[in-house]
Amino acid sequence: MNSISGIRLSKLRTVLADKNLDAILISTPSNLTYLTSYPFEKDDREAFIVITKSKAYCIASPLIKDEIKKLVPNFIFLSPPFSQTIKDVARKDSLKKIGVEADNLTLSEYKSMKMPSTKLIPLILTTLRDVKDKDEIAAIEKACQIGDDAYEYIVKEIRPGMSEKDIAFLLDTFVRQQGTDISFRTIIAFGKNAAIPHHISDDTKLKNKDIILLDFGAKYNNYCSDMSRTIFVGKPTDEEKKAYETVRIAQEKAIEYLSKRHSELDSESQDRSRIKSGMTGVDAKSVDKIAREYIVSQGYPEYPHSLGHSIGIDVHDGFRISPTSENNLIRQMVFSIEPGIYLSQKFGIRIEDIVVLEKNGPRFLTKSPRTLTVI
Repeated sequence: MNSISGIRLSKLRTVLADKNLDAILISTPSNLTYLTSYPFEKDDREAFIVITKSKAYCIASPLIKDEIKKLVPNFIFLSPPFSQTIKDVARKDSLKKIGVEADNLTLSEYKSMKMPSTKLIPLILTTLRDVKDKDEIAAIEKACQIGDDAYEYIVKEIRPGMSEKDIAFLLDTFVRQQGTDISFRTIIAFGKNAAIPHHISDDTKLKNKDIILLDFGAKYNNYCSDMSRTIFVGKPTDEEKKAYETVRIAQEKAIEYLSKRHSELDSESQDRSRIKSGMTGVDAKSVDKIAREYIVSQGYPEYPHSLGHSIGIDVHDGFRISPTSENNLIRQMVFSIEPGIYLSQKFGIRIEDIVVLEKNGPRFLTKSPRTLTVI
């Protein structure tokens, strides 16, 4: 078993002990990737993993079994049918309580796995991947670099008359030419379309004096990047410049607050175990509040989304930084900071960057300029 998988299995075995379980059944494709490094697709049902106190079983389709075995050769490999094989493992190893991923396992799968002598315990593993190891951070940083390169490329290619779809195609093609793939559907929005945060790029043509909102990402070694930039075709109006600067300053204030609070908390407590466990950290909702209240103070509506989100194997990898967040931000968490202003039927502006929280505070993994850009 490679050392990375061993460390990640140990995290799950901590959950086993904490919840007094005999095993955990992993079914979420992202968690399967986390444990094996095999790039499972979002809707894959080609493998399940059963983790006990001493064993790691992988029940895999013969279509992919050999590929996974190359990555984690010391797993015990079994063959489908999945439900029956899981029952066989439970009987053989006398597993009385198995934790299952409540937010992933389907009702029919749950029913097919029920056994008289074994309880299936609903389990939420949303925090499993919140804190990243150095290999994960390196992969996200590389994905961000590819995104930065893609942004530098596309700014030089944009011309009036192109459609949103045209620019999205060029951007996606550039990313794929780097030997990787996009991490989510690219969003390109012109003018009033940019006021829709998750606009679906269409045939709208670019005109002089338009605003362009770009939201895109790349994947590297299974890990995602995500960034947004807003650029202007021709000189922006005073209204547009004010809105842009408001968003830029809101992001800057959130980062500055995060850095200051992280430094204060770090100096107050030298107890590394408390910091690592998340008992000490910067309250996520307070970071959102800084950016949100600044934007409102300048006369703009609140942005209709979180200030940020965890990123990793999934673009939205776990926690969010929002007014209702209950989590703390601690070292080795990687997340976005993305305030925005959206004025219906007029325009929208968003600036999004990925940061990692380190000993000395937040460090930008996306490097593209955040100053106002005119083409």
